[in-house]
Amino acid sequence: MSTKLFRNRDVFNCILEYDTSAGPLKEVSVSSVAEKKIAKHGTYIKLDGKYYGIYATANGPCFFFQDDEFLLRDPDAVFQHESREKQHYFRFTYNDKVVIDLTYDHWDDLDIDPWSDEDFIDFFIWLTKSSGDQEFINMWTE
Repeated sequence: MSTKLFRNRDVFNCILEYDTSAGPLKEVSVSSVAEKKIAKHGTYIKLDGKYYGIYATANGPCFFFQDDEFLLRDPDAVFQHESREKQHYFRFTYNDKVVIDLTYDHWDDLDIDPWSDEDFIDFFIWLTKSSGDQEFINMWTE
């Protein structure tokens, strides 16, 4: 069991305690943990009560959904995203099986840099674009 601390990508004050064997444990306030213990290469979002995130490992970036984990460099992990007028569509398949099939509203009024564009603000767009980027994979490898 290895517990890691990840900063919420959208809400600066939230930290996720995450067990690499069991998945998300609980969210805590940033003031309740030492800053140096928060993973530099780890982030998550919580959408409709479910946790989605990514963190660095020795084998490259690891995407997690609840208590399931997938390496981005795995050729069987396929991320798809489609921007629609009022909503977005995200699908993640692994070994040709649909793991996540999600329609969600556009992000708005987030507690982050006001100059960032939607490709950076939206976790699923960012993840989809980053999944095939070798520079990103290298940066998120311990």
